[in-house]
Amino acid sequence: MTLYMAVTADRYELPIVVEAQAYALANKLSRSRRSTIEELSRNRNGKQDVSGRNKGYLLREVEVEEEQL
Repeated sequence: MTLYMAVTADRYELPIVVEAQAYALANKLSRSRRSTIEELSRNRNGKQDVSGRNKGYLLREVEVEEEQL
């Protein structure tokens, strides 16, 4: 299962918002779905985090096993 998270933009990357769907994360952060999906895609492909950093957070995708929930 994939979790989508907004984390603090510092070295600790503490979770701010955690959602099971990217669209739900976009809604919680008051962002457009398209910009959220694009930023997650850039992160997945190893590009630089830029969009959310100036808002104080970064977007992350995390794979977790079902039993960890």
